[in-house]
Parts: sequence; structure tokens; C-alpha cells
Amino acid sequence: MMTRHATQRSQQRSIPPLALELFERYGAICRHDGADVLFMDKQARKRIARDFGGARALRYVEPLLNKYAVVENGRVITLAHRSKRLKR
Repeated sequence: MMTRHATQRSQQRSIPPLALELFERYGAICRHDGADVLFMDKQARKRIARDFGGARALRYVEPLLNKYAVVENGRVITLAHRSKRLKR
């Protein structure tokens, strides 16, 4: 479930629902300030490549992977583009 803020941010930042589904299914989780941050690390990218059929197939979803989602109590609070490394 997404908050109204998350829905607005995903539209403003052109982040499709497929990106959130990939985060939930394949992404890594990092705890930060009481919320979970879902993002793609190297192992997640390898899992996606394996499930989608290799490096060629990964290129199609690669633009969706440099983003992250903040989740608290099962609700997506916001979605954003990753411009630098996330603190762990």
C-alpha cells in the first residue's frame, strides 16, 4: 500500500509500479531512522539477471534499479532516485 505522498512522488519522478514490485521481490533492505529502505544492491541485480534470463534481459529493467523506496509499517512512504551511495 502506498501513501498519498508516495503516489505523488512516483508520478512526479516517473517511477513506475514495476520498480516497487522489483524492490519488494528482489531488493535489499536497510533499516534507517525507524523505516526500511528497499534498494538494489549487487546481489539483487544478480538475482534479477538470473530470473529474467541474463545480462541482456537485465538491460531492459536497469533504468528502474537506481531508485529506492522507504517503507514503514508495511506502507510505502516515498520513492526516489539514487544519486549517491546509501548509508548503511
